Amino acid sequence: MVATHPENWRYLRDLSIALLRLSAIDHVEGKIHDAKANLIESHEINRKLVKNDPLNVHWLIEKLKTRMALEALKFDPSDYEQLLPLFKNFHHELRELEKQFPENYVIITSLKEARIQIDQIEGLIAEVK
Repeated sequence: MVATHPENWRYLRDLSIALLRLSAIDHVEGKIHDAKANLIESHEINRKLVKNDPLNVHWLIEKLKTRMALEALKFDPSDYEQLLPLFKNFHHELRELEKQFPENYVIITSLKEARIQIDQIEGLIAEVK
């Protein structure tokens, strides 16, 4: 659909999310080249969406997610101690975004989800030790 309707933001958003999810699967399977290609395309779509609508928090959050995922490719997906700072930084960036858009439900929900992920990673690190 994106090929026939390249300016339709819904199609672009859906493609970006699909690419982000595919990249996570590729990363876990060790297909780093494929994961990186999918993430770069997803990130570029998100940059385009943010450029066209800079106040859309959905696009801003997705852009942060794809940037974090690109950073995560540098590490083994089971190396939780290396990944934890990325998730903490993502949480911090969401907090900064919240200052620009106070009481925004999407940001509040994303902050809660990020906190849950941080707690899960910290739990996994504690289990290993």
